[in-house]
Amino acid sequence: MVPADNFYRSLLTELNLHFLYKSTKHYYGKEGQESIDPAVFFKILLVGYLNNINSDRQLCL
Repeated sequence: MVPADNFYRSLLTELNLHFLYKSTKHYYGKEGQESIDPAVFFKILLVGYLNNINSDRQLCL
């Protein structure tokens, strides 16, 4: 459904976010509610920044 020339598709082929797992490992606990994946969280923040979205509610839509 996403076009081949989509900006985010091309960005994610160039952007390697695997370093986030190692650098955020000590912030994630083993007990309680499961945390959001750090790479997914970073992607959400990146989309908000690039599209000038200041509201968490707008990002979730």
